[in-house]
Amino acid sequence: MAGTAWGAAFEANASGTVIVAGIMAKMEANYSQLSASGAKAGTNWGAGFMSTVESGIANPLINLLVTLVTPGIMAQMAAGQSQTAAPQ
Repeated sequence: MAGTAWGAAFEANASGTVIVAGIMAKMEANYSQLSASGAKAGTNWGAGFMSTVESGIANPLINLLVTLVTPGIMAQMAAGQSQTAAPQ
């Protein structure tokens, strides 16, 4: 019944233009709430991610990065060079 009433209202209001404009106005009026909700969701996701990473991934990741990066740094130091530009 609600779907039928909505469809009839949509057809009766200039092919839905009035309804769409009303929906847009309501959304624009609530952008600050939408933004705050998104920020809160992002904060919660970040906290969950960090709690997982801090407890199990950090040491293996650091060890992998050290293994991959250290030889290049040592080679640059041994050659008496420093990197002043991005690698080619």
